Amino acid sequence: MNIFELIWVALALCVDSFAVSAAGGCSNCKIPVGNKLFGAVIFAACQGGLTLAGWFAGDSALSLFESVLRVAAFILLFGIGAKMCFDAFKGESVRRRNFLNPLNVKLAFVLGIATSIDALALGVSFAFVGANIFEAVFIISAVTFFACLLGMELGRSAARVSKRLPAFGGVVLIVIALLMLADIG
Repeated sequence: MNIFELIWVALALCVDSFAVSAAGGCSNCKIPVGNKLFGAVIFAACQGGLTLAGWFAGDSALSLFESVLRVAAFILLFGIGAKMCFDAFKGESVRRRNFLNPLNVKLAFVLGIATSIDALALGVSFAFVGANIFEAVFIISAVTFFACLLGMELGRSAARVSKRLPAFGGVVLIVIALLMLADIG
């Protein structure tokens, strides 16, 4: 694969991470730059790491592992999306709390993995086509990093327009969760 193909693959792969980052940016609280960078690094590391893991794992182990992860990701994303929708119609003090705060390392890591499950399958396919895995992981991680930063900023900017926008972010997460569940079968 050439670099342009890898960039396109990386853009397609990081859409879920971008959406979750935008949903996190929708909160009405200010997220410090360091927290944004930390969150973007977590998402990028998960995306690149799971691509590499898929490359190493091979096709046989992937099918069982991927199904279990998809169910876990569905539960997590659906729950977070529902909470965002619920909180969007509560009082101002509830909306100011950002439960997607990148300083919550466990949650950021789980969200990073939940949005990177497709990277496992991609890693397996990279092994079959003979792609340079280290170049692919670098490009995927870099694109995901910048997409997450952009998502947080766009979500934050959009939230200034409407106090109910986190509900839209919640709906996006619920849709991603339902798509993951539909993809299990």
